[in-house]
Amino acid sequence: MITHINPSAKIPIETLVILLLLFHMIRKFLAMSNPDGYVRLTKETFNLLLESNGGVCLECKEIVYDIDPEVEGCSCPSCGAKEVYGVAQASTMGKIELVK
Repeated sequence: MITHINPSAKIPIETLVILLLLFHMIRKFLAMSNPDGYVRLTKETFNLLLESNGGVCLECKEIVYDIDPEVEGCSCPSCGAKEVYGVAQASTMGKIELVK
């Protein structure tokens, strides 16, 4: 059992690269596990995105901030796909599913 973590410990760059690759693989897997294309958001998250000019990428399901709520087809900063839509536009298109 780990009882203490040294905050000044150096992590080798190779380990960080591997962790980053694993993170992206997990994100891609989660996006593929939702093949119907819906972005699932809680009502609170949806309302927050409406209020803060947020949007979503329909490809990787990443939340994107500081965009026009009615924007269509912008490039995603995470995956590069031109599938970013403002949350209002994605909702109008029927691509957002509200969950509890």
